[in-house]
Amino acid sequence: MNDPEVIALGTLNEKRVALSASESADLGRLGLSEYHCRLVIAEVGRALMLAGATVVYGGNLSADGYTDILLEEAQRFGGSRQLLELTIPESEYTKHTVSELNKIDGRLGEHGKLVLIRSDSVVVQIRDAVTTSSTRVDLSQSLSAMRAYTSTNTDARVVVGGKLTDYQGRLPGVIEEALLTAEAGKTLLVAGGFGGAATVISNALNSEATQGWQPPNFPVHAHSATMEAALGRLKTSRPYVGSEDEYADRLRKVLAVSHRPADISTSVIRLLAASFEES
Repeated sequence: MNDPEVIALGTLNEKRVALSASESADLGRLGLSEYHCRLVIAEVGRALMLAGATVVYGGNLSADGYTDILLEEAQRFGGSRQLLELTIPESEYTKHTVSELNKIDGRLGEHGKLVLIRSDSVVVQIRDAVTTSSTRVDLSQSLSAMRAYTSTNTDARVVVGGKLTDYQGRLPGVIEEALLTAEAGKTLLVAGGFGGAATVISNALNSEATQGWQPPNFPVHAHSATMEAALGRLKTSRPYVGSEDEYADRLRKVLAVSHRPADISTSVIRLLAASFEES
């Protein structure tokens, strides 16, 4: 079987791809660090943008988070295109003043867009993103609303790493986002080589591909009644993972185990291109 041609620039034009990523507790056991997660985020974000997709990233506005990595990639490769959308939950944006949010939005410029998601999943304007001392935002509800919004308003999701303990919300964020994506009938691609929540998902959905490389008790903290129930729902929803041909299967296996940013980004782009051609 011949390998397909290199994916052309613009192959994913007008597609919106959610990116879920955070460090995991397993990185040290794999000889990796949070720096390697940052490399993967940059590589995957860059590849998606070069292919023409808008990267949708939800979370906080911390200066030391992954937001700045993705913004830098958008500024380098976006030209005049808007290739980054930051979706921020009510529990996060109400920590900031309207002036601060306008400043953040200004930094995005023509390369990105700031989207504020209220706890009832309604998009609000920056001028209306105010709260009072008597207003209490439910953290779990707020995060779930943001995750539901990104799952509904994107064409696919890529997940990497993710906490399994000390997480915020009803479920580990990466697992909840994967579940909501699957239940929305969107393409779900799982990079399992960095441990954490993504590896739990990969093991549940593609156990044959993940055998042989993982150390004992990996990932750590992988078992709880809450997570088992969520994974049961995930498997029942039968998430769409793209074509079932031999080449696509090989790419998914690479995605399940690889630590290499180039391998991960190449697999992601080729699998997305194939899945959108089918739809």
